[in-house]
Amino acid sequence: MKKIFVWLLVILMPTIIAAQTDGTIVEQTACPPNVIGTYEQYVEGVKNSYARRIEGSKRDGIKLEMPTDFSKLTLSREEFERRKTYTGVDCKKIKYLSDGLKVVGYIWKPKNSEGKKLPVIIFNRGGNREQGKLSP
Repeated sequence: MKKIFVWLLVILMPTIIAAQTDGTIVEQTACPPNVIGTYEQYVEGVKNSYARRIEGSKRDGIKLEMPTDFSKLTLSREEFERRKTYTGVDCKKIKYLSDGLKVVGYIWKPKNSEGKKLPVIIFNRGGNREQGKLSP
């Protein structure tokens, strides 16, 4: 009976330890700065991203066409500038443990929010390629 208990302990211990550390933040750094400098660079980036999506879809046997009008797929110049200059949020890039793996995530929180009860949004990305990717 004692041998069975020891074997169960040996088999289950990694799972027990992993469960106790899941969710633990093990690294934390400031988010990298946004590298998109101008509105024109932003629009060009959207077009390039769409072109990569079209190429990836072709490999999967799906036909997509490049839009002729990107105005509905991009922010207006005014909205781009408003978002670029907004400073009301702190961003941290984190790594946390999940099933023994380090998973990268981001925490965005309003500045001056200490002690305040605020709602939270959890965005579990999933999927493949760049679709749905978040960046600071």
